Amino acid sequence: MAENKVPLTTSHEKEAYRNSYSVVTAAFLVTMAGGMAIFSFGIFLKPISASFGWTRTEISGAFSVAMILSGLLGILTGRLGDRFKPTLIIIICGAIQGSAYVLLSQLTALWQLYACFGLMVGIGVANAIPVISLVTRSYTRTRGTMMGITLAGGGVGAVVASPVATHFIASNGWQSSYLIMGSIMLSLIAISAVFLYWPGASREIKNESKPSIEKTNTIRKELNLREALCSIQFWTLGAIIFCTGLIQMIITVHIVPGAMDTGISATGAAGILSVVNFASIAGSSSSGTILDRIGSWLSVVIALFLMLIGLFVLLSLKDIWAFYVFAIIYGFGWGIVVTSRGLITADLFGLRSYGVIVGIILFLYTLGGTLGPVIAGYIFDVSQHYQIAFILITGLCALSIAMAFTLRGKLRGSDNK
Repeated sequence: MAENKVPLTTSHEKEAYRNSYSVVTAAFLVTMAGGMAIFSFGIFLKPISASFGWTRTEISGAFSVAMILSGLLGILTGRLGDRFKPTLIIIICGAIQGSAYVLLSQLTALWQLYACFGLMVGIGVANAIPVISLVTRSYTRTRGTMMGITLAGGGVGAVVASPVATHFIASNGWQSSYLIMGSIMLSLIAISAVFLYWPGASREIKNESKPSIEKTNTIRKELNLREALCSIQFWTLGAIIFCTGLIQMIITVHIVPGAMDTGISATGAAGILSVVNFASIAGSSSSGTILDRIGSWLSVVIALFLMLIGLFVLLSLKDIWAFYVFAIIYGFGWGIVVTSRGLITADLFGLRSYGVIVGIILFLYTLGGTLGPVIAGYIFDVSQHYQIAFILITGLCALSIAMAFTLRGKLRGSDNK
């Protein structure tokens, strides 16, 4: 029988209807600013190295500090989001993140890179956990779709960041590029503050508060943090997310200089990263509705297979067109991973302690992201090429697929179909 839709007749219902769009709008803008901050780092790597003579390992270390700090603080912000309104946390972190890029325009010493990017951007990116928690708690029947829209913002930010940063580095220098990027980020956070909305005590937006029977049956038990930590599926999922973090951040930080090392121009190399990020937007935005239908487990498996195919292509790349083939396949798969990892966490453990659980899971992502760029930078400094690093991440992607298959029996409802 078709579901009867109740018309919006009261002012309260109309407000709730508007607010249902406010949450995803604000979340999209916040993740867009975060995408600009994180995914533009590799664009500045060679110009900064040329200006100061710092090695790629030294510069990559600042990125690693930001990743590990954001992961640790994400556990805290996730816990706070379980207890209190996450909106203020989101705005404060976003403002710190944008300010960091403004300060980086005055960079003169290596410790300043670590202080501004490593410390301040690390604090800023920690707003990702309360954003994910807010969207997950706010939507039930359209959770996948709304999460896809939200996390597509990170891809949009990354796509915008690459040409903007590259253009201003070429025309006015990397200092001006940092200043412009920081100003854009602060503007996005200011606009998001207008739309940001907390659904209230029920933690669910009107008309999203009554999931279907099938959705209700997808969670057998709402686990608390201790119960989740004692389960094998927590550590299996954590290992998968760790590997994807290591893979993604090696690509993010080193694909541009790696492409340039093959003779591709700076603009062309930046374009490869842009295509990766654009493809991730397509993956995130298109996978949400499908994810609502096929479930989070199958979405994760499909995404990892696409990433693996892309990485196999990367192993034999020399021409720029082949880099773009890699970027499209890999980026689309990565976009699906970004959308589904928070949802598979909810499917496994429920929403009782969701904020802190997803905070720890994504900390493992940042831990992998912390180690990845430094490992790849060290491999390059020793061997003067990235081939070994690319072989490493291809193997880790294959391992992640194998681990994902062990989770199928632990998931509920449609994920077991």
